[in-house]
Amino acid sequence: MALRQLLASDYVTGLVTNNMDTIDQMGRSLMGTVSSTMSTISSITMNMYEKDNQYHYEFEIPGISKENIQLQQTDGFIKVSGERKYRNEIQKENYHTIESSYGKFERKFRLPIQADPKTVDAKFKNGMLLLTVNKVIETEENMNTIEIN
Repeated sequence: MALRQLLASDYVTGLVTNNMDTIDQMGRSLMGTVSSTMSTISSITMNMYEKDNQYHYEFEIPGISKENIQLQQTDGFIKVSGERKYRNEIQKENYHTIESSYGKFERKFRLPIQADPKTVDAKFKNGMLLLTVNKVIETEENMNTIEIN
């Protein structure tokens, strides 16, 4: 009878509840860390705007060197891809830490019909990849007359 009273006591109930809350918080923290890290590694953001007969594309790719970024153009599409290889190791007298982040990323998009794919210009500076593509300007020289039969 004394064991039943002990198990039903507020003390034991409090211990079990506190431990379950701690386990739940640890699980939520771990899943949040994993999912946010994966989304950061696998995708990159892009802004696009038109100005002065050009299309401008801006990609935020922090922590990546220019050598780890590839640009490919096929059939009116541009693909920006690469690999993040980051490792920061600090070793001091009282502690040692290593932070690292590895993973591939890719972003593919279609150029507008008015874009001239032969004029793609790319610059990379301070974690920003900037692409500029000229618009095709319609003139009488590049227009074809079609005969009706």
